[in-house]
Amino acid sequence: MDPEGEYKSLAPAPAPMTIWFGTAAPRHLLYFTKESFLAFLGRQSLTPTSWLAIVCASFPTPESLKALGRLVEEFGKSLTYVGDLRPMDLTHFALLRRGSPDFSTRRSVPLPILYGGINDAWLGLADSFRRPTIAPLESKMRDVERMHFEVLQQLVPDLESLVGERSFALLKAGHEVNLEMTYNLAHYREGYARRLIEHLNSMTARPVRARVARVAALKKR
Repeated sequence: MDPEGEYKSLAPAPAPMTIWFGTAAPRHLLYFTKESFLAFLGRQSLTPTSWLAIVCASFPTPESLKALGRLVEEFGKSLTYVGDLRPMDLTHFALLRRGSPDFSTRRSVPLPILYGGINDAWLGLADSFRRPTIAPLESKMRDVERMHFEVLQQLVPDLESLVGERSFALLKAGHEVNLEMTYNLAHYREGYARRLIEHLNSMTARPVRARVARVAALKKR
């Protein structure tokens, strides 16, 4: 029961999975929890032509995990996850990485996916381009989100190493950072959007042939 209002269900549910192809051969595979960042790049005609971008707000279902696994196998690269620094999105990432719609399933096929959402590197980049006197990036969690975070720490023991010391401290203090707060053009100096693209490309450019081969072997068992 959520006394503060409706809280998104943690159960997987069928939801549209949008796949956006650029005009060039995909070299970078990205998974977004919302379309807003892609729209932000699109408005400036900066969306990379070499991106294959997947957008899905819902937690993974077995069917969506199979589809994502096929994309990873086809292109031989890991996915890079892009989402908010908040318990719900971090849970979303952890389930994708586990390759399971829940944390209790024993047999699952890990999905090659890297965490590229809001973390210390993203916040540091934002700091270097932020204009003076801009309000803080973080906002306060609701009580139900703080309870969710306490449970999440037990389910994802490497959470601090994923997001970094600064980001983890924000979460521990009951704060979260939404993507939209980190790229409002009025708040940042020129060139910031291109640096964000470079930041994400530096992650998605890593080949994962060995990891993909392992995933394929697990599926044959």
